This record gives sequence, C-alpha cells and structure tokens, in this order.
Amino acid sequence: MSGRVNKWTSGRKRLCENTQRHPNNAVIASVAKQSLTKNALIVRDCHVAALLPMTMSIIAKRLFTQPRNLSTKKVGKLSLAIIGLILLLSGCRYEEGPFINFTNVEKRIRGSWSVSKVYKNGEETNTESPTIVETRNAQFEFYGTGVLSIRYVHDGINKESSGSWEFANKKKIIRVVFLNQYYNISRDYEIIKFKSNELKLRFTDGNGVQWTLVLSLNYSFVPYGM
Repeated sequence: MSGRVNKWTSGRKRLCENTQRHPNNAVIASVAKQSLTKNALIVRDCHVAALLPMTMSIIAKRLFTQPRNLSTKKVGKLSLAIIGLILLLSGCRYEEGPFINFTNVEKRIRGSWSVSKVYKNGEETNTESPTIVETRNAQFEFYGTGVLSIRYVHDGINKESSGSWEFANKKKIIRVVFLNQYYNISRDYEIIKFKSNELKLRFTDGNGVQWTLVLSLNYSFVPYGM
C-alpha cells in the first residue's frame, strides 16, 4: 500500500513540474488530478463503466510517467477523453450512490427485498405507511418476467398483493402497479440509492406527502433463473 502511495506522490510531483514547464498542460493536469482523486463518480447501469478503471489507468500513466513527451495535440486529445468520460458517466448516477458498481441493475433488482425503514416527509416513522401494502417488513419480490409480488401483514393476518414492475426514465424510475386490497395502485418510485443489498425509493402521493422506502435484500433470484 505504501508503495502505491509513494508512486502516486511521485507521479503528482512530476505532473506539477511538467505543468510549470509547459503552461498548455495546466488545464488537462487540473482535470486529471480532480478526476483521479474524486470519489463522487457514481455509476448506475452503464456498460461503459467497465472501461473506467482501464481508461483512467492509461491516462494516469501517460500524464505521470511520460509528461515531457506530451505534445499540445496529445494533451488536447487526453483532455477531451477525460471530459467526455466524465460527462458520459454523469448521466448514470443515483442521488446517494453507490460508488462504482458493475452489476447490471436488471439483475440487481431481481430478488426478495424487505422494507426496513419508512420515512414520511424526511422523518422516519414506525406507525405510518403510504398504504397497508407499502409498510415496514413488507417483502417486495421482483421477478425477471416483470411480475411483482408483495407479502405484508395487515391486522395480524399475512396477505399477498400481486402486480407488475418495469424500469423507466433510463432506469432511474421503478414503475410498479399492485393491488391495494380492493383497487390497483400505480407508483413511480424514484431510485435514490441502489446498492447490491440496499434499495432506497422515493415518491410523492396524491396528498403531497413525500414517502421514502428503504429496502434490504433478502436473497437474489438470479442464481435460480427467476
């Protein structure tokens, strides 16, 4: 670990020296340092994310190990590559992360999830819920076929609701339809956070109340082909 830190420090020192000798490199140097050290890149379901480590490694190597050989033309190309990559990935992020995750969201969602927390207008509540279905400890089961099953308890009785689900708005929304006892309810859940074992959803009901559901993964359906 210390070897990597020393190499990193040495590389940044060479980069600064090169920037002083070649003023035209200042912009790309600044962008590269910010891009390589910033942890706020949050990747959603972009296949291009798989290229990120390799691409940034190549750029870092060119900047840190061969700074004296960089021409203005090459610097311009590298700057465009970094800026383009950042802009491309910026459209693939959720509000609360996670950091880079290479798992396809369509596979990540397939499984059994339990509602662990419910928030009403930003405040956690243990007594209120949007409906009798969307309540704490309810189990949401997302199947690969688009079928949604919700198991919940109402008045001490185990019940089950069925419906459907799909992604919308570039997979930033989970659109669901389910039966709430006697009538169907349609929701557009905005994905706030989507880790492999945690899913945070937010929506506003017809009364203007903002609800947030935090779901924890029980188990994935992917190994079972469901």
